[in-house]
Amino acid sequence: MASETGICNMSLRMLGLNAISDINEKKRQEARDCKIYYSTSRDFVLGDAPWPFATTMRELSPSEMPENFNAEFRYAFVYPVKAARLNSLSKKGEYDTIHYDTVLSPDGVRLVLADEQCVVARYNLNITDPSAFSAHFALAVVYHLASFLAVSLRGNQQMQQTNIQLYAGVRALAFRQAQRETNRERAKKSNWIEARTKL
Repeated sequence: MASETGICNMSLRMLGLNAISDINEKKRQEARDCKIYYSTSRDFVLGDAPWPFATTMRELSPSEMPENFNAEFRYAFVYPVKAARLNSLSKKGEYDTIHYDTVLSPDGVRLVLADEQCVVARYNLNITDPSAFSAHFALAVVYHLASFLAVSLRGNQQMQQTNIQLYAGVRALAFRQAQRETNRERAKKSNWIEARTKL
């Protein structure tokens, strides 16, 4: 089971540094830097791929369309409050995904624009509890965090680039994992069903 301190220690070990006892300890520079960068790395990684462990769905609440925002889309919806990443949008009760856009209204409200009146969003929930992280996600945070610490603690840009590349590899694995865990293809009807339909 992952923890904030455990993830930080894996990042530190990647850089050849000693482990910390707690991310909240004040005396050691390693802990202070982990505290500074951890949440930024976690949130970045969560918004960078369609992580299956964090994926959820909900119908979006309608919002008033801001003036001059309706050139391409007819309807506006409130962006999911706890969404880290919007993965797709579909018309309510239907399978196929639809086109959409995300914008910030003049009043500072984040909106989703679409051309259907009722829509369902598929998105990454903003999960912060490390015990809920998948193994792939936790490892991705380790590498991303290590890329920050490589500069702040080691002053080594080569180490930074190495960990960025390692992060990119885990991210690619995440996309493949998402494809394995989600079947978005329509089921094909058998020839017998097709023949019966035409009768």
